[in-house]
Amino acid sequence: MDLLAQIEREGAQEAERVTAEAETEAQGRLARAEQEIAAEVEAYRQGERHRMEQEQRLIVSRARAQARAIFLRAKSRVAEELFERLVEDTANVRGDAARYRTFLQRCLREAEQEVRASLVLHADTADQSVITELIQGTGHRLGEAIKTLGGFIATDAGGQLVVDNRLETRIANLRQRARAEVGKALFVGAASTSP
Repeated sequence: MDLLAQIEREGAQEAERVTAEAETEAQGRLARAEQEIAAEVEAYRQGERHRMEQEQRLIVSRARAQARAIFLRAKSRVAEELFERLVEDTANVRGDAARYRTFLQRCLREAEQEVRASLVLHADTADQSVITELIQGTGHRLGEAIKTLGGFIATDAGGQLVVDNRLETRIANLRQRARAEVGKALFVGAASTSP
């Protein structure tokens, strides 16, 4: 019977040892699983935080772009109104004879610098008498009459070199430069605010 009691005791001890090992192993696995879960949760939180920050930057970027577009449309509208007023004002430019004569003289000097030859000036009939006075003794001559708000188109004798010094052309060039500046402001500003 002693042998049987000893076998039972050893069996019980072995069972306790296996149970203790199993419990230790289970606790270790449980601890590792909890760590993995905590790591996964933290990784998920970090990922979500990063995603939300990106989304927030995107929303802010879009809002800035929309605000810039609204601002540029308003600026463009104001510029267009200014150009329309400028066109209206230039329609009356001939009313100030001294100022208009100075403008025509400046246009003539510009044309002479561009075309280093005798000029043929195409001007509105309303300007031909003033232009005739300005070109007296220069070798330049009047060409065919054109309809214009003011100024003239100058060519060489063969008509190959052309300098367009009409008021409406100058206004159109000014308008184009203003549009280029607005476009430049748009793209340079957009590049500097991108995330």
